[in-house]
Amino acid sequence: MTHLIIESEGDIECGLDLATELASKGSKEMFLELSFPNKFLSKVFVNNLVMHWMENDVPTDNGLNINIYIPGEGDDYENDYQV
Repeated sequence: MTHLIIESEGDIECGLDLATELASKGSKEMFLELSFPNKFLSKVFVNNLVMHWMENDVPTDNGLNINIYIPGEGDDYENDYQV
């Protein structure tokens, strides 16, 4: 399992590259955890990830499980949604 903290545009690019690399392997079940400071940045990442995968012909059934964490009120992290 890999955990990345995404806080900037540069972090988004690194995260996109890593997620694409892992998804392209598609040989076994893999896990990637991403933490974002807010929902807006997580939505930017997810939208870019979908476009990046479409442009690179990455199959959607690739064994990669992505968990996205966003700080919640009162919680350390809120598991907001999964990709």
